[in-house]
Amino acid sequence: MDSLLSRKPAQLTNERREMFELIDRFSTSVYEYKRQYLSTIDKRNNDLQQRRKDKEETLKKLKARQKDEQKKALNDHNGVVASIDKQIRDCQSRAAASIREQEEHLSKYENGEKSSLNAAYNADESRIRNYRETRKKLSDELSRVEVILGQTFTGVSKLKKICDSFEPKKQTIATQSDALKAVDKSMVDEAELLYEKIKDITESLPKKVIFNKKRTSYIKMLVEMKEAVQEAVIWLEVQSKKEQQLRKKKCDDNCSAARKKCNQSKQSIISQRDTALKTLHEKLDAEKKRYHDLSSQLQAMHSAKTNEQDKYYETQISNALKKWESEIVRCNKSFAAMMEEQYPADRLNAWMKLFWYHPRKVEEYGKVMFVQMNTLIGMANIDISDWYSGETGVVIKNILTRYPLLFGPDRESATHAYKDAEFVVPYSISLEEGTSLLISYDDASDERAKSILNAVGMRLLRTAPPCQMRFQLIDADGIGAFGRLMALDPAAGNNPSEPTVKSFAIGEGGQVHSTKADIASQIAETKITMDDLSRQLTNYSSIREFNVNNPLSKQIYRPILMMNFPMGLGTDQIRTLNAMASDCSRWGFSMVLAQPDKALQTSKPEIQAAVKELQHNLLCLRMDSNNRGLKIEISKSIAEKKANILLFGLPDNTFIPSIAKEIRRESVEASSVLIRFTDAKGVCPEKSEWFSAKADDGIVVPVGYLEGGQPFKLQFDDKHVHTVIMGNTGSGKTNLLHVLMTNTMLRYSPDEVMIYLIDFKYGLDFRMYTQFNLPNFRTISINNDPEFALAMLQNLEKEQQDRSTRMGSRYQKISEYNAANPGDHLNRIILIVDELYELAKQASDDVQKSILKKIDSFAHQTRAFGIHMVVCGQDLDKIENFETIKNQCTTRLALHCEDEQVKMLMDDAGVARMHTIDSNDQGACVFSLSNGSNPQIEHTTYLGAEQQEKVLSTIHKHYLDKKQITGVKVLLTKVSDNPNHILQMFISNGHIADLEINRLVIGEPISMERELNLRPTGNLWITGGASGTSPDAINAGNSIMFFSAMSLMLSKIKYKNIDILCTNCCDHPMRDIEEEEKDLIGQLASTQDKYFKYSNGEKTRETMNALLDQLSKRKTNKGLCSTAIWWFVVRPEMLDEKINDSSFVIGIKELLSDGPKVNIHTVLWNADIKAAQKFQIEKTMFKDRICLEMTSEESKIINGSEMKQMPEGFKAVLISNNTMRLRVYDLPDGKWMNALFDRLKKLNGTD
Repeated sequence: MDSLLSRKPAQLTNERREMFELIDRFSTSVYEYKRQYLSTIDKRNNDLQQRRKDKEETLKKLKARQKDEQKKALNDHNGVVASIDKQIRDCQSRAAASIREQEEHLSKYENGEKSSLNAAYNADESRIRNYRETRKKLSDELSRVEVILGQTFTGVSKLKKICDSFEPKKQTIATQSDALKAVDKSMVDEAELLYEKIKDITESLPKKVIFNKKRTSYIKMLVEMKEAVQEAVIWLEVQSKKEQQLRKKKCDDNCSAARKKCNQSKQSIISQRDTALKTLHEKLDAEKKRYHDLSSQLQAMHSAKTNEQDKYYETQISNALKKWESEIVRCNKSFAAMMEEQYPADRLNAWMKLFWYHPRKVEEYGKVMFVQMNTLIGMANIDISDWYSGETGVVIKNILTRYPLLFGPDRESATHAYKDAEFVVPYSISLEEGTSLLISYDDASDERAKSILNAVGMRLLRTAPPCQMRFQLIDADGIGAFGRLMALDPAAGNNPSEPTVKSFAIGEGGQVHSTKADIASQIAETKITMDDLSRQLTNYSSIREFNVNNPLSKQIYRPILMMNFPMGLGTDQIRTLNAMASDCSRWGFSMVLAQPDKALQTSKPEIQAAVKELQHNLLCLRMDSNNRGLKIEISKSIAEKKANILLFGLPDNTFIPSIAKEIRRESVEASSVLIRFTDAKGVCPEKSEWFSAKADDGIVVPVGYLEGGQPFKLQFDDKHVHTVIMGNTGSGKTNLLHVLMTNTMLRYSPDEVMIYLIDFKYGLDFRMYTQFNLPNFRTISINNDPEFALAMLQNLEKEQQDRSTRMGSRYQKISEYNAANPGDHLNRIILIVDELYELAKQASDDVQKSILKKIDSFAHQTRAFGIHMVVCGQDLDKIENFETIKNQCTTRLALHCEDEQVKMLMDDAGVARMHTIDSNDQGACVFSLSNGSNPQIEHTTYLGAEQQEKVLSTIHKHYLDKKQITGVKVLLTKVSDNPNHILQMFISNGHIADLEINRLVIGEPISMERELNLRPTGNLWITGGASGTSPDAINAGNSIMFFSAMSLMLSKIKYKNIDILCTNCCDHPMRDIEEEEKDLIGQLASTQDKYFKYSNGEKTRETMNALLDQLSKRKTNKGLCSTAIWWFVVRPEMLDEKINDSSFVIGIKELLSDGPKVNIHTVLWNADIKAAQKFQIEKTMFKDRICLEMTSEESKIINGSEMKQMPEGFKAVLISNNTMRLRVYDLPDGKWMNALFDRLKKLNGTD
């Protein structure tokens, strides 16, 4: 048996080579056989042919007669069956019509009954609504009476006190007449008359004294009328429901009776129908049986006659065969035995089927469900006409019919090729072995060469798995030679609303490399990449095998498609191509070179010599304009040399959009297969490794995979102290930091590693860390506040100094100290600074200098103390002293960024490797663990939000179970960002936890060491905001007033013994909508009368006088002092001059001076400090002051001197026993306020 056919069919690494070697051996066997045929074969064939013809004609005539008999019997049968079928349909139709008529009659009756029922119900409901309206009007009149009567000084309704003084007469509703009389509309007129009488008496002081009893009698009459109407409405509603139930029962009974009658009628119709159908079906079965019996008889008769004739002719042919057998048996048997032994048809066809299995059209590749190691680029036509010549031709052709796939992939094409005496076999190139093509052509074939180059590129693209084929397109002419191939580029569909995928062309935007410098650069970078792969993949036979075994770090095929070869190339480049074609073809490198004669002829002799040397490693084809096919210039195969190669052309333009769409879909699907952190073996730790790693000798955190598939580990130890990361927006920096921090927390306990995080992207990416219990975090700065970032660094500097003191000169590194002092273990610290340039840019000059100075100090001085930095950003090179910081960072990572930025971090090889990373490949980066030398590529695992939330929840639960609570310091600007915030917990679940009485929760200190615990024991003066350069300062004042009021409201809910008054001088008709929306204290106090007594500026003097009265009472009655009174006064400088006269100033000063002594406190906000001078208020009247943004002059008015560091925007300075800078909370949005009001409704039982 042939050496190839003896093996089981399977994909070969080079199908073209193996197939042509098989055809060569097959040809040799045929030529050997031709010499053995004898001349008698022609006579035998003629004799046998005539005998078979006679047999065929006789049987044909016999079958025609038999067919006529069968046809007549069938026609008779079909006529009878059709008649019976018509009777069945008619019977079924009549019965169905009768049933529909019964159903329609029933439906009409039921609809009538229901309509009557609904009409009666609607009439009842209309009357009841009228009665309820009467009841509402009487209640409204009573409410109006309550309004004009007002409240007592203690806040009790006067109407309620009057009603408590009499017992209203009870009205008994026994009959419908009683009820209708009570709800008569005339009662409304009578109630309105009573209201007018009560109003007349109430509004006149003399009448109120003289006719007080009469007014009480009127109120009693009005109350009795209201209760009578209430009783009547309830009686009428109950009576209406009873009548409705009686009508509903009657309707249901009538409909039920009608349905029963209808069902009886339908059952009678169905019974009559079934009896008739039974009779008809019996007739039909009888007819079918008759025809079946007749057909069986005819079939038996015809079969017997046919067998008789067939047997006769077969006997004649058999005798003839025996006559010639002795003449040809020797040669025939010898040839058949030899062919069967060497080329079994089933095996050869199976192999050819495998060779043909590749798609022949570009649009058919989407149907392929197997990995292809070869690319079908055309067909090879091999002339075998000499096999058909002479007397042996028929026998050979007969033998060849056993091998149809040597003539084409399908029956039609194989039949045509068989007749034309041509083998038509697939012509492929090996993707596995990296076959490189060189197609030389004459000047007239330029357009044809472009088409073939694009067509071969399309087939290579579709052969490789999605996203694993990336071309280098080269054309020194630069005239758009690859436009048709680029029409399939999946990156063309990238847009903001669609997923982003890579171009299959290497280079930004799928560019064609056309300049000599660009071409040389691309070839040099490719050589670097291929040399890397050659070293990394030595244990694999091919790039395909590597990708199968390393699915998380797959490599791509990198073929070069070049038009006008060797234009634009020097001898060095051609020799580099030759070296890669010889040494790197297994690792994804190959070439398809289109070489016009003019390009080679005009080249220098040394170029021509280099090309000739290169041809030894290429498959060289020749194309001429006068020949449809191409010829092989060099081949060891006789069959391949004879072959006429017809390369497949481009697909029809109508298919291009659908092919491009399919390629993009496949690319999107392939691109979506991310290296997920939780699935990444060797990166995400096993459960047994959680929280157990030791950091004495350093921190080791895997974050991704190297090109060879091994995990890539970031290290922080005595050798790799600090890390710098650079990359453009969207390159994957944030994901890398997420993986680093999350994996660190998963592997190391807080005893081993602590994290300081500074983010200057407004905390959008790292806010989630504040939502969990994560003790590894010491502090998180996510609010773009340079001051707080500086406070963090100062705190870390103190930690460094403390460690220096503890370690002294005895210990040179943290591992030595921990080994000698197991009871005083020092953990390692990672300081992560994201977007350092933005941090420095937004800080004031002094803060910026301090921050950069400390960063530089850490870079140089923290090695021994276990403090490590990760400096990250996209414009780090713009920082003045970045070079000195970078030089201390042994580990350097460059995600996608400009060449100049890469060069800042590592040597030129790093730039070359960066060019192999597509700009859309988020997470891929070039790194160096040795100060920029020996750069390599790694792919960071992807940690999506859902994944990360699960991992953080696991860490959160682990420490909660251990009762280990995070002490992280976070500077919040929004209360809603912290689910554990006192105020947010009240919003979320109504819980008031650990709130001390009178504590005002208004913001966060800009400090790591201090806490803001504002519990005023006197008055609180908020000053400034109106002279700020931005609206933030006024917003800060509104925020302080609102959160102070809310804090005291929660104290009132929890402790009870607090009264809160709010006088809002901003509340006037002329203010605009924006001011009203930001007046949150007004919204809260004016709507929550259970907790606040609210008034606008016009009632300021009235409120002050009431408080002065209370002040006098408390001075003589200390028992009243147990209940605290808090008076919020919002911007009194806006009051009308008529209100704030000298007596007002005297009163307010007395209240501020003496009020705290008897537990009466004032929270006063003067936004316009100069306007507020008219009140003659002094700082001595306030134990606590909060200063907002103000001018130097205003600061001197309030504090007696200018503040050292003036607050801006939402910043404030608290001046109390000590001075503290703080960041006031942002004003809550409407959604948060609605949630607050909903919570209060639930608390008050009004929801």
